[in-house]
Amino acid sequence: MIRAVRATLRSLVAVLLEPSAPPDALARAAASLHGLLLRTSGLEDDPAAHRESTLPSGRALSPFDAGRCALDPVRTAVLLRGVRAAIAAAREHARGRRIEVLYAGCGPFAPLVLPLLVLEEAGDLRVTFLDVHVAAIAALRRVVERLEVGDAVADALVCDAAADAPVRGTAVDVVVVEAMQRSLGHEPQVAIVRNLVPLLAPHGVLVPERIRIDLVLSDPDVEIADGFASARAEAARVPVGTVFELSRWSASAPLDGDGFLPPVVVTLPVPIGPRARPMLFTRVDAFGAHTLATAASGLTVPEPLWRVPDLPAGSRLAFRYRLGSDPRLAWSSPAPP
Repeated sequence: MIRAVRATLRSLVAVLLEPSAPPDALARAAASLHGLLLRTSGLEDDPAAHRESTLPSGRALSPFDAGRCALDPVRTAVLLRGVRAAIAAAREHARGRRIEVLYAGCGPFAPLVLPLLVLEEAGDLRVTFLDVHVAAIAALRRVVERLEVGDAVADALVCDAAADAPVRGTAVDVVVVEAMQRSLGHEPQVAIVRNLVPLLAPHGVLVPERIRIDLVLSDPDVEIADGFASARAEAARVPVGTVFELSRWSASAPLDGDGFLPPVVVTLPVPIGPRARPMLFTRVDAFGAHTLATAASGLTVPEPLWRVPDLPAGSRLAFRYRLGSDPRLAWSSPAPP
C-alpha cells in the first residue's frame, strides 16, 4: 500500500517538476497532490484544523486553508522547482555531508519540500519543518510516518518562526519560507525571513530568493476584464518603479521606531487618473530561472491602490513596509522631502 502511494506521489512530482507541463496537467497534478496528502494526513478529523491565528507578526492561515494553497498549480510547481534547484546548488558546497533544509510555515503538507523526499535524490537531505499550529505539525508528522520518509526529517516543530528559531548545530543550506499573500500583505513572510536569514550558511539559499513589488499605473477595467494577462492589459501599463524587495540581503535592513523598513520614493511619470490607477505588481523569484510572474498565481495577482488620489505627473509617492500584526506595504503622498 505504501509503495503504491509513494509511486503515485513520485508520478505527481514528475509532472510538477516538468517545465513544459501544460496548465491542465499542472492543475490535475496539484489537485491530486492535495488530495493524496489530505487523505494521508488525517487533517479533516482534527477540529483545530480550521482555526487560524493572529500573531504579533501577522495572520497565520488555519492548517486546512494552508493545505489548500497546494491547489494553486503554478505556485506549487514553480516553488517546488525552485526548492529542488536550490538544493542542487547547495550540494556544490556540501562536500559529501547532508544538506540542511529549514522549511518555515510548512502547513500540514509541506508541499514545497515533502514531495521531494520520495525521490531517490533525497537521500542526502536533513529537513526541519516549522509551523505555528499544533494541528498542522501533527498532520505533517502523520504524513511523514505514513509515507516512510522519516529518514530525511530531522524534526517537525510547533514554532512561531517569526519570533523563535530552532537551535541547530550547523548552519542551514536552504531556508524555505512560504507565508505570504499578494503584495506581501497580512501574512508574516517578511518577519519570518528576517528572523531566519541569520541561520543561513554563507553559501546558503533563501527560497523564494527574491520577492519584488513594483508600482505600475494601469487601467483596472482593462486589467480585470482581460484577466491581467492579455496584450491589451500589458499595453495599458506604465511602469513607475520597484517599491519593495525582499531577499536574503535586504531582510536585515533596520526598522524605525514605528516598525517600518526604510522608505522607497518614486516619481510619477504620468498623471494618476481614471485610466491610470496605481497598482502593486508582485514577482516571486523562487530560485534561478524559476519565477512566478505577475498574475501567474494567487501570490502575484495585481493589487489596485484605490485610495491613492489623482495626482499630476512629477508627484512623488513614498512606500514603506510595516511589520506587526497586520504587515503591509504602506504609501504616503506627497512624499516627504
